Amino acid sequence: MWDEFVSLQYTDDSASKLSPVESTSDLPYLTFHAKLYVFATRYLIPALAQLCLRKLHRDLLLISFTEQETADPSPSQKLGVLAARKAQMVLNLVHYAYTKTARLEPISPTSATQLRENELRRLVVHYAACKVKDLAKYHSPDDSATATPSLRPVDATVERAEISAPKSLRSLLDMTTELASDLVYRMM
Repeated sequence: MWDEFVSLQYTDDSASKLSPVESTSDLPYLTFHAKLYVFATRYLIPALAQLCLRKLHRDLLLISFTEQETADPSPSQKLGVLAARKAQMVLNLVHYAYTKTARLEPISPTSATQLRENELRRLVVHYAACKVKDLAKYHSPDDSATATPSLRPVDATVERAEISAPKSLRSLLDMTTELASDLVYRMM
């Protein structure tokens, strides 16, 4: 499945020359690409939408969840925190893609009534399916309670911010049924 993700047509030629993201200063802002993609599809700017997909694909290829072995225990602890931060960035991206887009989107500016599968969702869920084991490692004990509809207050405004940013893949799947079905379908 990973080879299929790598071979997607969004690949930028410069992506092969870059190395995987190692330090916190090099972490890409993944959600920016998604936000710009949503803007481009809303205002029917297909060239900008394709550019966003290509850059997001490149950044996702460069994010590495593997931890390097070092003799000093403090850098390895730092790497664990970095891997968790990367996983949280990806979860935020998936959450944004599934809360700010619909399953179908217009094909082109001239045919706004003809629809196709949302390309941002397709790219993001493909990556999540490839990295599901890595993403599932990072979780928060209070995530289950915030994602369970019966435990959420109906009209609480304070907790909406917490609910809007899930801290684990499991809570994200609990909150977003379309994501759960797309992920399962993609993994089959």
